[in-house]
Amino acid sequence: MQGETELITLLNQLNPKLDPKHYVFVSVEDSAFSAFGVPEVRGWFRESEGITLICEQHFAESNNWQYAGVFQCITCHVHSSLNAVGMTAAISAALARREISANVVAAYFHDHIFVPMEKAEQAVKAMQSVSAGQP
Repeated sequence: MQGETELITLLNQLNPKLDPKHYVFVSVEDSAFSAFGVPEVRGWFRESEGITLICEQHFAESNNWQYAGVFQCITCHVHSSLNAVGMTAAISAALARREISANVVAAYFHDHIFVPMEKAEQAVKAMQSVSAGQP
């Protein structure tokens, strides 16, 4: 199933939804992680220094893993193509104008933007503005 590539369509159909869970980014060694069967892990990426996990805050704390910052995830409920151009840039620009950091994860069907927990509602409104054609 091919995702959408047309920027205007992507932005018009952005439909951002905020996940109420609290997420953190941690780095762990290979031996500390199994990619399967861990519901608290939202995503992961292998780097040369270790495995970066995006996991629920309580899971990191229960494992005594260090993290800096608590985030919430906003999922764009438009099926964006991995080859689409400009959607991430438009979202990032709108968030940057409001001084909101964005940690973007592109998955097969949707894009997921992790923003600081204390600015999550403001970030959703910024993304809704982009979808409505406003800066």
